[in-house]
Amino acid sequence: MLYRFEHDLTIKGSGGKDALRIGLQVGALFDFPGEGTPDGDASEEALAAFGRITVQMAVYPYVRATVSDLAARLGCGPITLDLLVLQ
Repeated sequence: MLYRFEHDLTIKGSGGKDALRIGLQVGALFDFPGEGTPDGDASEEALAAFGRITVQMAVYPYVRATVSDLAARLGCGPITLDLLVLQ
């Protein structure tokens, strides 16, 4: 199963003008047991919940690292995204 996330970040410069815009897409591929195999009976609701919680928690550190690395390579000051808080 493929989960895809899109993130857009705009950093404001002096005078409140946009100084940097970073847009990225991150994908995560997970393999689940097929139907008819032991433990292969994941419901659609369970897969959706897995994507909303587990996948986001697994992918977000890579998003944070990518944003920080891109900003540093572009000569911006250090940028660190906040920790992920799920609702």
